[in-house]
Parts: sequence; structure tokens; C-alpha cells
Amino acid sequence: MRHDRPTHDELADLVETVLEEARQRVREDCARVPEDVAALLETIARRLFDPGFDISTLRREHAPSGTTLWRFRAALGLNPKAYLNLRRCEAARRLVSVPHLPLSRIAAALGFADAERFSKWFKWQTGESPRQHRLSSRPEPRPPEESPTIQRFRRLLLGDLDTREAARWVRRLTAGGGGDEA
Repeated sequence: MRHDRPTHDELADLVETVLEEARQRVREDCARVPEDVAALLETIARRLFDPGFDISTLRREHAPSGTTLWRFRAALGLNPKAYLNLRRCEAARRLVSVPHLPLSRIAAALGFADAERFSKWFKWQTGESPRQHRLSSRPEPRPPEESPTIQRFRRLLLGDLDTREAARWVRRLTAGGGGDEA
């Protein structure tokens, strides 16, 4: 029997897919930037969701020159910190939109120590809490489909039924036929 809730394995696969897509977007950016900027992006792609990876770690590992940082901003329109937050936030938004995925699991996947720190970061990045984002990203519920009887009654009230058709339908309805026969 299949339930609406995804299984543990399905959620794990979804999380890994979203994270890999985020890494892939960073790798795609590598192709359109100078070589020194691409080296920074390769490290970002590899360590994007590692716990404790931040700009200070990137600077310690690469010691980028002022020229490299200027080229980074010129090529991508963002400084490295903003770029790192943008890519993490894209993945976070997608994962938060998944209804049955616990925030603690999202936080761990994105490299946060706990769900509370992730929630504060998410709100700071997006202006809304993860709960608000999850609720706003739900699809609008569809109204139930109307029966043919209700559709005809609506047409009758709006004056869209011709007089003879309306009279036949009302006779069938009052005779106990339900009005839905052709």
C-alpha cells in the first residue's frame, strides 16, 4: 500500500539530487570565468555543504589576491561570500519546499550544526522562516469538480441555458431523475 509520504530512501535521494544540482551549477560557472576564479569555484563546488566551510576557510586554502577577488566579482556579479550564500540558499529553498522533509535533516545536509541555526540563517537570507517558505510554496488547492447537475443549475441561474433546455432539466429534476441524464 502506497502512502502520500515519501520513504526515507526517497527523501535521501531527493536531498542528494538537490545538493548535486547545486554543485553542478557552481561547476557550470567555472567554464565562464578566468582560471584563478575557476580554482576558487572548484573548491566551493567540492565543499559547498561541508560543515564549517566558509569564506575564511576558502581564503586560508587559496589566499586569493585582490585581483582574483575583483575578477570573481566582475565575472559573477557577487563577491565569494555572497556567491556561496546564494548557492546554499537555492538548495535550501528547494529542500524546505519538500513537505515531509524535517528541518533537522535539511540543516545536516547543508552543513549546519542544528535546525535552529539553519532556521536563523534561512530567515536572514530569505526574509521568511522555513515554515513560512514551506507554506507559501505549497500548491494552491483545487476546488472540487462540480457535478453536471450543479453545472446546469449554475448555467440556469446565470441565464446561460436556453428556455426549453432549462424546462426539460427542471422537469427531470423534480420528477426525481436527478437531472444528470442526457
